[in-house]
Amino acid sequence: ALSCVARGLGENNITIEGATPPPATLNAWLEANQGYTCAGGDCNNLVLNKPEAISSRVHLVGEFPKPAFSDLCSSIMKGNYLAILHVHNRGHFVLTTGCNTADQSFNVNDPFYPTTSYAYADVADIIAYTVDAE
Repeated sequence: ALSCVARGLGENNITIEGATPPPATLNAWLEANQGYTCAGGDCNNLVLNKPEAISSRVHLVGEFPKPAFSDLCSSIMKGNYLAILHVHNRGHFVLTTGCNTADQSFNVNDPFYPTTSYAYADVADIIAYTVDAE
């Protein structure tokens, strides 16, 4: 989720110490600001509301099961909605960049795999934020 949050912040001109945050910068900020929590023995879980402390423009919507495709697509297309999809059997996160109604898929920025889209069926749940305009 870290890389997706960093990209989402950067795409919305939200900075840390005056610079667009690459994942390493966001990670350092989170480590210094209690931005991780332990769950099931894994202590690298993002405190989901921590990005709100970086900018008052960022608002956590929540982490929840995927809504209906049309509802999620509608939110993404508004332009101020950061939808981070949990894919690969809840083992990987990607940031949405758009949606395709014809085949019910999402265009994504994938920080690891050379994948540019995922089917709605591949999505387990989402983490969502809204970002106010500048």
